[in-house]
Amino acid sequence: MFSFGNKFKITLFGASHDQMVGVVVEGLKAGTTIDFDFISDELKRRRPSKENETKRIEEDEFAFISGLEEGHTTEAALVIALKNSNIKFEDYKDIKDVFRPGHADYSKFIKYNGFAYSTGGGIFSGRMTAPIVVAGAIAKKELAKDDIIIKSKVINGEANRTSVLEVRISGLKPGIGEPFFDSLESKLSHMLFSIPSVKGVVFGDVLDTIDEDIKRDVYILDGSPRTLYNHSGGIDGGISNGEEIFFKVYLKPISSDIEKLKTLDKSMNECEITMSGRHDKSIAGRVGVVLEAATAIVIYDELLR
Repeated sequence: MFSFGNKFKITLFGASHDQMVGVVVEGLKAGTTIDFDFISDELKRRRPSKENETKRIEEDEFAFISGLEEGHTTEAALVIALKNSNIKFEDYKDIKDVFRPGHADYSKFIKYNGFAYSTGGGIFSGRMTAPIVVAGAIAKKELAKDDIIIKSKVINGEANRTSVLEVRISGLKPGIGEPFFDSLESKLSHMLFSIPSVKGVVFGDVLDTIDEDIKRDVYILDGSPRTLYNHSGGIDGGISNGEEIFFKVYLKPISSDIEKLKTLDKSMNECEITMSGRHDKSIAGRVGVVLEAATAIVIYDELLR
């Protein structure tokens, strides 16, 4: 199992082709109301909506195993499970003994001495983002009580190129975050880089701006202190400054978008494989809700801290 967070802590369990995946959520105050419909809506945003995105479509039926009574949290941690109903081991029989380019097959083969899951991505699968969306939906509802809203949009979603998304956080008061190793950028990046396919995170627009004003993002008084341009993306010194926080997330191109690829098998022989199985062909339209969920988990954890 894998954990993230301090006050609002999530722990993932399960794998791509296990009977279920899920999340343990700790840190919610007893009596917190859980919005089942909102969780369902967020999972729907993550689910494939187009035929060419992936052949694997899960209904994402979820159940609260522990920590919930009459719609509200109790003194126990929340344990939420999502059923893996669309499991087809046979779809991976032709590729289970090879290293798929752009996947974690080789690195996990070495790390786990050949005993990692051979069907799908195992714990490295994008399927593991479903429980993150569940935990993030809970965090989003708590943040909304303080008028903190997280939104994302696709900037470039072409399947054969780097898919770029932008995430914005509005309503976060100044003073949230810590200097140096626990900076708000560090915490967000830590979580965001845990999402499969994420390869870059850039805060603000400092890499896109060559204007001299970037050196002097002056403060003005507009009801409360504000920066004139917000080039730093709402964070200075690792701490929120009251402006809208925004950052770009860069995803690696999908590597399984063509049928035949050259690679190595597990005996280290060169070979050519046909990308059978049910791989993602495009994720740009589905990953936004995952990035929002990851962001919400970090921000709510920081607010509780």
